[in-house]
Amino acid sequence: MSRTRWLVGRILLAAGCTTFLAFSTSLLAWAGAAGKGAHVSLPRMLEAGANSLPVAFLFLALAAFAFALVPRASVGIAYGLVSVAFVWELFGALLGAPRWLLDLTPYQHVGLVPAQPFRAAAAGIMLGIAAGAAASAVALFRRRDLAGA
Repeated sequence: MSRTRWLVGRILLAAGCTTFLAFSTSLLAWAGAAGKGAHVSLPRMLEAGANSLPVAFLFLALAAFAFALVPRASVGIAYGLVSVAFVWELFGALLGAPRWLLDLTPYQHVGLVPAQPFRAAAAGIMLGIAAGAAASAVALFRRRDLAGA
């Protein structure tokens, strides 16, 4: 199996599992809400599940890019990016940070579906960056030398 095929397969597997989790979670959340008598439509809940995918794919692609560059540090880089973005989203507004600094985290650009509309432009930009990062990861991984332990 070639390196390219191996990495693309792992990226697609992770993307597929992420998609499955997003939609199954939204389906189960809808079932729980419907069981309690809340009036939330299934399509809006599925939209809420899809709403989380651009951010997840962005961080997945950035993790793959880190893996292609520095494999031993890639786990720390991946979790570090997610953690820093989340903490900044959580505490940035409380600290009175300027709007342009708050906009650096991808979480700032996700609509709170079903209460707010889906932000298609922001999702498209995140997916474009994710596609570029994943393609770069595959290209870098193909050229990376293998080193013995």
